[in-house]
Amino acid sequence: MKKLLFFAILFASAPLFGQNVYTATVSPGPLVCADFTIDVTGDFPATNYLILGETVTVSGSTITVQLNLDAPGFGLTIISPFTHTATVPANTVTSGGSYTLNVQTFFPPFGVTSTLSQGIIIGACCAANAAFQTNATDYCWDETVLVTDSST
Repeated sequence: MKKLLFFAILFASAPLFGQNVYTATVSPGPLVCADFTIDVTGDFPATNYLILGETVTVSGSTITVQLNLDAPGFGLTIISPFTHTATVPANTVTSGGSYTLNVQTFFPPFGVTSTLSQGIIIGACCAANAAFQTNATDYCWDETVLVTDSST
């Protein structure tokens, strides 16, 4: 009887801890001043799991993308692959450089259930500097105007 109870508890709890993140692919050339995306793949332990959204936080040189999960109702207890695209909003990361990216699943009854860590490099953004010069200050309608672009 104890063995039967043990296996019943084991199989019943399997869907609670089976969220796994396998890959996190960052969009090419992420910059501080622009949104960038992270394509996440993994699997859920049952068919009723879903991603409600993501939370992005930055602490020092660590960027954490937390996928917030729910599992309403009942689902088949089979491994269900998922893909999700998380967006890191512009200026969430304040300066360019090397960062550790942590992508994790969060299931409310149990907290963080899976974490994938990898290094990424975020590029800095330089402010545009418009600089134009012309060959005169007064213009007539029939004169040629020479404009020199020294913008950076």
